[in-house]
Amino acid sequence: ADLQGYQPTGDADHDFAAIMRTHHQGAIAMMQAYLPGAGDAMLRGMAEQGTAKQQGEVGELSAFLNSHQP
Repeated sequence: ADLQGYQPTGDADHDFAAIMRTHHQGAIAMMQAYLPGAGDAMLRGMAEQGTAKQQGEVGELSAFLNSHQP
């Protein structure tokens, strides 16, 4: 839903970073929703590692967006 309302700026770099940040934030939300009921050790590990990785990428994308205005 967050991506549906995105209005492209015409700057491909900025638009890609903005959309990917939203995408990663959605992935984090899905993994965090899964973890409380996680039963499978492999999937739990994937969700825990994925959350950390995605959080790092959200930080990188946010830093780019803060320094790169369209």
